[in-house]
Amino acid sequence: MTKTPADLSDKDEQRRRAEAKLAAQPHATPALPLLNLETQRLVHELQVHQIELEMQNEELIQARTDLENLLHQYTDLYNQSPVGYLTLTLDGTIDQINPAGASLLGEPRNHLLKRRLGQYIKEAYRPLFSDFLEKVFSNPDHKETCEIALLHGENPIWAHLEAIGTAKHEVCNAALVDITQRKHAETQLQAEVAERQRAEIRLQEAVTALKTSNIDLEQYAYAVSHDLQEPLRQIIGFTQLLKKRSQGQLGAEADETVRYIVEGAKRMHEMVKGLLEYSRVARGDPKFAPVDCNHILSSAMANLKLQMDEHHGSVIVDPLPTVFGDKVLLIQVFQNLIANAVKFHQPDRPPQIQISAKKVIDPQMLLSLSPATKDLRLTLDQWLFSVRDNGIGIAAEYFDRIFIIFQRLHTQTEYPGLGIGLSLTKRIIERHGGQICLDSQEGVGTTFYFTLPDVP
Repeated sequence: MTKTPADLSDKDEQRRRAEAKLAAQPHATPALPLLNLETQRLVHELQVHQIELEMQNEELIQARTDLENLLHQYTDLYNQSPVGYLTLTLDGTIDQINPAGASLLGEPRNHLLKRRLGQYIKEAYRPLFSDFLEKVFSNPDHKETCEIALLHGENPIWAHLEAIGTAKHEVCNAALVDITQRKHAETQLQAEVAERQRAEIRLQEAVTALKTSNIDLEQYAYAVSHDLQEPLRQIIGFTQLLKKRSQGQLGAEADETVRYIVEGAKRMHEMVKGLLEYSRVARGDPKFAPVDCNHILSSAMANLKLQMDEHHGSVIVDPLPTVFGDKVLLIQVFQNLIANAVKFHQPDRPPQIQISAKKVIDPQMLLSLSPATKDLRLTLDQWLFSVRDNGIGIAAEYFDRIFIIFQRLHTQTEYPGLGIGLSLTKRIIERHGGQICLDSQEGVGTTFYFTLPDVP
């Protein structure tokens, strides 16, 4: 065999070291006067060669010691690893296995050797394991994995099996990892997801049922309020006729009773009309289109001219946007809010109303307006309107109550009305996909905030 330059260099280095070691020995080459020079050279060569052999032997002993130490280290790692390691043959027979692997299979190591791993796998997963072995031995250098359920007493264990494919050997090294906790977590998560889906279905069914119930109630309210109008008109007509014919004939107490009947019947008639109007908002089909709010505000102001002139009211309006909505319904929104401000103005000063609108460019913009607006959910396709007045204000505990139909905070004598304007306003805004809230301080005034959709 031809020696490479590296081999020659190592040989020369070894020779040099042997020569140096021989020279350092006392009487390394004793004088042999009777021997010729050739014999002396041969004796020297033998001594050098002996030293070289001793040096090689020392190196071999050191290499063996290093290998034994390394083997001990790997053996410790193999035996102490929390991961199960095993060597499998072509048919899945266990050739070697570490303690962690034996623990996963539930038997001592010496009982597992020369047994097939398949007998420790639940029957339903044995075909998967067979496919795994076939791929391992037919795809060199390709990592194969599978998840199997192991027979481990009364509590089966889930394990992740992994091996590097080889086609050159009759055995392969595999790793076995306990994934039982992960599988339990996945099962629990799947159960929670399934339960959430069932809850969402039940919620959707409840919402659908509620919508159906609301539609039925709205139809009922519409039908009742519509059908009650004619009987109420007759009651009012006959009570007014009775009042006219019996005035002064039945006595003062009877006249007072007839007056109460007439006024009560008129209020009931107005309430029925209000309920009918409220129901129509829900039942009707809004005609959505781009609407210039400056124009609809002008229409609302024209409808309120008499009240504004009577109380010397004034309205300051910033330029308003074009929104997407029903023109007739939105006129009613502005008309109700302005009429409300005029109605509940301070006795010692005329009503002053400020109307403005801002494009929603940041859903958090409400935080800079008022704490009362924190519950509004803004989106970037909306306009935020405000209608501010200098009226008598509303106590905070009544903020929600004022939007409930027929709810009143004052007597008929103080402020006549039905208590339907704000509830109707709220319903119209919600039909447009918006929301409404207010901020108010008693004796200072009230600001209503509401949202309407931008033109798409």
